[in-house]
Amino acid sequence: MKENLEKIALSLIDKRLVSFEGPFRFKFHEKHPKAPHSPIKVNLRFPPEGKLTQESVEEIAKTFYQTICKNQLQYNCVVGVPRAGEPFAEVFSRLAWKPFLTLQKKEDIFKRRILPIIEGRYQTGWRVLLLDDVVVMADSKFEAIQAIEANGLIVAAILILVDWQHGGRESLEKAGYTVIPVFSMEELLTFWLRKWRISQKKFQEVTSYLQRVRAYFKRQETTH
Repeated sequence: MKENLEKIALSLIDKRLVSFEGPFRFKFHEKHPKAPHSPIKVNLRFPPEGKLTQESVEEIAKTFYQTICKNQLQYNCVVGVPRAGEPFAEVFSRLAWKPFLTLQKKEDIFKRRILPIIEGRYQTGWRVLLLDDVVVMADSKFEAIQAIEANGLIVAAILILVDWQHGGRESLEKAGYTVIPVFSMEELLTFWLRKWRISQKKFQEVTSYLQRVRAYFKRQETTH
């Protein structure tokens, strides 16, 4: 892991952007309540929901920008998946000198969904770089993609900070989309263990969870 990535990986824990007081539920638990619950959570939200600061947003957005420059991706504008991806996309757009567009999201006590309404100036056929904090099962990514494509835009790639390795990245790639993760969860866990940020017990607990949740969804595929 390069020095700049090590700094971000450490800051996720040192700045308490990762919580270990699980178990935690993900969006997929709405459809799969019996799926294993996670012992940790990456929480890139501003207070009161999380402990994200603008300083961390700037650092992560810079890492995103460096990642895209390395990949030499061609794109015309930047969109963040509402709401977690938007702060990073807004800063990224300034670094890249690209237009920042936003998607509308409707939330109520029963359901959250992304609407096919884009705010900002754009042209039909533009290539969109879609940003988000994590990919788990990719439900919100597919919602965002559907909204983007409904407006005549093309998804150039999906840039993610952490791939939870639950199968979401593979689902997106199978559908024909390019996914660029900065970290995988197993990569972060191994690095945090080496840097004494987590114990061997916690490392084993989380890696066991990853194995169990992947096995759960594999069983779901075979029974449907």
